[in-house]
Formats: sequence, structure tokens, C-alpha cells
Amino acid sequence: MRSLIARAGFAGLLAVYTLLVVYGYPQLPEMMASNFNGAGDPHAWQTKATFVGLFTAAGVGSFLLVGLSASLIRRTPAHLLSIPNKDYWMAPGRAEQTVATLSNRLLEFCNVSLVGLVHLFHHLCATNVAGNPHLPSGFGWGFAGYMIFTLVWTAWLILSYRRP
Repeated sequence: MRSLIARAGFAGLLAVYTLLVVYGYPQLPEMMASNFNGAGDPHAWQTKATFVGLFTAAGVGSFLLVGLSASLIRRTPAHLLSIPNKDYWMAPGRAEQTVATLSNRLLEFCNVSLVGLVHLFHHLCATNVAGNPHLPSGFGWGFAGYMIFTLVWTAWLILSYRRP
């Protein structure tokens, strides 16, 4: 069930991201602020085609990589996996559950990353459409939340595969 929810979430978030790009593109100015300093002021500019193209290529490419990894891990031979205490976790009777858990966790990470990408794209587009590009302070909280999630997720992943 958890796998189904993670896969549905991935598909739904990818659809939201696609709609955001398709809906937002015509509204964007021809030149866009694409990079901001710590105070939220722009210091690099791109055409909207370059901005959306690079953003989409980097985002979709990296998330398809993680999404495909979550699917491919189920077909990967145990000797190619690199997890702590592999002999224990990939032993007969545990291997199937271990691989299912890893796959689900990768999809969950992918989903949270896609939420972060949608958050970033929305703020960058909204700030450019407003005509006075300046990232709001709320943007930083979203980014900080994502970084905290990444640290906690990584720690969980490492600690989960200690020997019980």
C-alpha cells in the first residue's frame, strides 16, 4: 500500500509540476531573474525559454533518475547493492522486505524533492511575474525545511540498516 501511495504521489506531483510549467510559461516576462543572493535580490538573468528549459531538464531528469532507481532497485542483484550490514539485510527471508523498503523510501525522497522543486519554480515565477524580482523571506523557510528533511532522511537511511 505504501508503494502505491508513493507512486501515485510521484505521478501526481509530476503532473502538478507539468501544469505549473505549461500554465506559467505564457505569463513569464521575456527576461527573468534566475539567480538570487542571500538577501533575495537578483544577480543573474535568463530568457524565459532558457530558464524554463534548464529548470525542466534538470528537474525532470534528476527526478526520473531517482524514480527509476526506486523501480530498478527491485531488479538489482544483491551483490550490487551497497547498504550497511548487507549480509544480514539481504539474507533470505529479509531481502524482499529490505528492497521494498528501500524502493519506497527513494520514492518518498523523490516526492519531497519534487515538492521542493514545485515550491522553487512557483516562487521564481511569481517573483518575476510581479515585475519587481525579489524572493520573499518565506522561500528560505521552504528551502531550510527541505534541507532538514534531507538530513533526517539520510540519517534514517543509515541508522535503519544497523544490525538489530
